[in-house]
Amino acid sequence: MSMCYNHLIVTTTTQCYVYNVQNWGTPQIFEIKDSVSLIVQSPKYFCLVDAANGIYVQSFQIVT
Repeated sequence: MSMCYNHLIVTTTTQCYVYNVQNWGTPQIFEIKDSVSLIVQSPKYFCLVDAANGIYVQSFQIVT
């Protein structure tokens, strides 16, 4: 779980939930392949890191 730049990111072993602080009721949800070990956020992007598949970089514009 990580919260920066007006977004809360929560991961399970199979999904990633991205919440915008202006709209807590409807997160954007997308599938991931393995459990995430690290979440790093910047103003426009966030990065998910897992041991099996590597690094995923996503834009907040895509998921908000």
